[in-house]
Amino acid sequence: MDDTERRLRDIAARIPNMPTARFSERETERCLVEPLLEALGYDARNPAEVESQHPIRIGSTTKNCDFAIKIRNQVRVLVECKKPNVALDDPGQLASYFSQVPTALLGLYTNGLEFRFYAERNQGRVKQMDREPFLVLDLRNLDETATRGLAKCAKSGIEDDSGFRQWVGDLRYLSIVRDRLRREMVRPSDEFVNLAMDWADAGDRTPQSLERFRHIVTQAAATLLNHAASPTVPAPKMPEGRVAHHDSGGEWVSLTEVKVEPKGRNAPHFIRHEGKQRSLKSWRGVTEQVAYWLYQDGLLTPGDCEIPDASHRTLHILSLQGRHPGGRPFRHGGQEIQDTGIKIDTQRSGREFVQNARMLLERFGWNPSKVELKMP
Repeated sequence: MDDTERRLRDIAARIPNMPTARFSERETERCLVEPLLEALGYDARNPAEVESQHPIRIGSTTKNCDFAIKIRNQVRVLVECKKPNVALDDPGQLASYFSQVPTALLGLYTNGLEFRFYAERNQGRVKQMDREPFLVLDLRNLDETATRGLAKCAKSGIEDDSGFRQWVGDLRYLSIVRDRLRREMVRPSDEFVNLAMDWADAGDRTPQSLERFRHIVTQAAATLLNHAASPTVPAPKMPEGRVAHHDSGGEWVSLTEVKVEPKGRNAPHFIRHEGKQRSLKSWRGVTEQVAYWLYQDGLLTPGDCEIPDASHRTLHILSLQGRHPGGRPFRHGGQEIQDTGIKIDTQRSGREFVQNARMLLERFGWNPSKVELKMP
């Protein structure tokens, strides 16, 4: 664990003892935001480096950004703060500040508990902030994948202007390519099918041959995903999460072998993968944790939520908020994950929760046998 992660965990450990629900914006800045900036290597006590209430001219008016961080006398980071009970739904205020500061590289939107990091959109002629954050950090649920990404957002990372821009650009390209590949695996486009026919030297293109080869491509993708854990095709690694250090008696059982007792009486205590472990309170948590891991790794998005369950009933495992009356936001580490807009169907038996978790893993190319449950 490096110094930045250690300091972040120190901040996170103090949060349960703080009356954050009653914090004012200034208390949020002082107790939560400034310590995080310090953890990232910025001197929050030095107004020449971290300027509070930095004036920004927008049209005919002057607005004050909560913090402007300067490196070599140039504003590089803009920070907009809200109180902890404010949802971070609309970064428009931060985006308006960002567009007016030519030297800004990073925008940080936070309520003291969650920190969303934004960069410039494609570094175009007109300066604009990306609509979506490239990194999200939640102090209530620290994740090692996010904390590793913070290195580029620390002072030493921002000082490397070109390196930071290239890193953000690579993240953006990775997201675009990953989303496109995922769509091609589900429903190959004509462009992708034609490319596959070129690989196979499949001959003339006709509407009939195109559809026949589309089916072949879909089968090849399914075979690849279903055998992702074989010796010839390495299994994708699950994202690293916070490890639960406490444990209890019981037996670890693979998700593919676990047996559910009538009415789910033997609900598991923990779920783990390669040393990464989470506590559970019910069978529902099995599907929730699997869904969150997939969401966290960028595989599961709101656009992929219409997923029929293992019994192909009318309701779905996951759906979008407002379209799934039988569901609730899924939980992770004891916290409901509201901002994803994803809901999980709760009208299930323990057996169905396990079946659906297996199906989700297989759908996105993860091996269910590598996931284990600790039974009572």
